[in-house]
Amino acid sequence: MEELMDRQTHSLQQFIELGIESAWKDVVAERVAEIRSDAVEGIPGSEISARIAKIVGR
Repeated sequence: MEELMDRQTHSLQQFIELGIESAWKDVVAERVAEIRSDAVEGIPGSEISARIAKIVGR
């Protein structure tokens, strides 16, 4: 019984992970479309790195 439950749990976890991955792909596609259409402005990576460095104290 325990082995069956482990297999079912593993199967469910894989299903959930696929759903999450699919949702993230949709979000990324939407964000890329927004940036390409100039609906939003991207932040340069160097600025993001500087912000992170300031937060972590480097």
